[in-house]
Amino acid sequence: MTIDLSSGVLVVGAGPTGLALAAELGRRGVPCRIVDRAVERSPYSKAVAIQARTLETLTLMNSVDEFLALGHRLTGGNVYSNGKHIIRLTFDGLDTPYPYILTLPQPETERILTALAESHGVEVERGVALTTLVQDDDGVTATLAHADGREESVRAAWLVGCDGARSTVREQIGSEFEGHTYPQIFALADLDIAWDLPDDAAQVFTQNGDLCGIFPFGHGRYRIVADTPPWGVGGERPTLADWQAMVDARTHVSSTLSNMRWTTTFHVNSRLVKQLRSGRVFLAGDAAHIHSPAGGQGMNTGIQDAVNLAWKFALVELGVSPGLLDSYESERFPVERGVLRQTDFLINLVGAHGGMAAVLRDHLAPVVSKLEVVQRNAGRLVSEIAIRYHASQIVEDHILRGGPPAGGRAPDALARVVSDGRITRVMTLCARREHTLLALVDANADDDVAATCESLVAERVPEMLRPMIVPVVITDPAPDALPPSSGNPAIRTPRALRDEYGSTRPALYLIRPDGYVAFRSTLDSGGEAALCRYLERLILGGPPNPSARMAAPPAC
Repeated sequence: MTIDLSSGVLVVGAGPTGLALAAELGRRGVPCRIVDRAVERSPYSKAVAIQARTLETLTLMNSVDEFLALGHRLTGGNVYSNGKHIIRLTFDGLDTPYPYILTLPQPETERILTALAESHGVEVERGVALTTLVQDDDGVTATLAHADGREESVRAAWLVGCDGARSTVREQIGSEFEGHTYPQIFALADLDIAWDLPDDAAQVFTQNGDLCGIFPFGHGRYRIVADTPPWGVGGERPTLADWQAMVDARTHVSSTLSNMRWTTTFHVNSRLVKQLRSGRVFLAGDAAHIHSPAGGQGMNTGIQDAVNLAWKFALVELGVSPGLLDSYESERFPVERGVLRQTDFLINLVGAHGGMAAVLRDHLAPVVSKLEVVQRNAGRLVSEIAIRYHASQIVEDHILRGGPPAGGRAPDALARVVSDGRITRVMTLCARREHTLLALVDANADDDVAATCESLVAERVPEMLRPMIVPVVITDPAPDALPPSSGNPAIRTPRALRDEYGSTRPALYLIRPDGYVAFRSTLDSGGEAALCRYLERLILGGPPNPSARMAAPPAC
């Protein structure tokens, strides 16, 4: 018998990527099943870094509070070479409510996302492995093997492989996983450390090119990552004494290690599929891209893959052209390729044993890294707030004075809602919404302008999309207006609306569910008409507006 999920999505793999996708699909009412071959969730900490952009994404999913309550904040990082401090990276200047890296063991991330998916009616089915899949023009038929020996056939409109580096889905569609394996061996351990260095920063040491990175979890707990450990791969499990000896040899700081909870050795791969989509099958997370742990990018990239894809499935389920799904690959593939280049560069630079890379690390990097522009850009890259889709076929920009361009991340900002006068954050207005249409007006705008903004969606937006677009008319708060209290010191108060969204008034910003600007223009008859044409093209899968695409600024 074939189980019918013919209008929905089968998600294979219940790691952070699959869970985020299932939660977002469930929230939007898209029929969904998520399966994982493992009978139980892994107890090992694995990925631990949650970047600022992912925290912003979790805010839009209305699930960030528990992460903030459990995680530990790193406000920067230090690099030492042969005992000399050469680089200090700080996140203090980042334009985000979350100017830090949050460290949290992966089992906790998965537990929170599992509960979120379940709250939207999606249960994780464990001990269920995909064995084969066959697709045609109308859907995908997948064979699932259960832990008790049962087999079932599932028919789904779409299938997403989130099943990790050894992806069965990737194998079934014959997708090549191109790249390389680093020659050196890596090791990690989770344990406690007593030393004099503060626990609000990552510490990376290189001794004659041998690498040792130490990352706090808080409360004396740390993750250590090292290359070329003296014990190699295989053989007996390294002891606490083995780790103590290696840390003593590679750092210049006195430390005492204790309470080792987990240790392992592994090889690092840097690989990327050629395509993220094959017909009705998509790849996301580690199934599509794997790389070194340098910079803590992997899990974050996967979660953002999932959120990018989920809202597009929701619109297709509503009746929008399936051509919208082509934008998943065109938007995410350049991001994933850039992450691989970034992590390759970091690991080759920091772990260089000699040659020009070591000269750059030890002599040029200490000078260059102190420059404000370098600090700012490095922080934006690591935090992933620099990601934008300016070349996407589904964004449209009509240039305004200042503000984020179409395809750019929609920054948080303080705003006053015209209808009720409350002061709030843009990110709060956009949370748990589909698309949010922000209409920016002057503080002294008359009621007719506000009424025009509010009636735009009800009267001129294509009927199919009206339930998916929430209009909000906002203006600049008074200079002496008190910002709303988040109740959480881990959330920075954002800047004012004009500082983030420019001075053009009145203006329209259409914010996508993943927190990027889909469309912007002035708010006049021409801007309203341009928005309606843009949405009609989105529904029909038509070509972008060439003149508007030319107006989009280049990537930073």
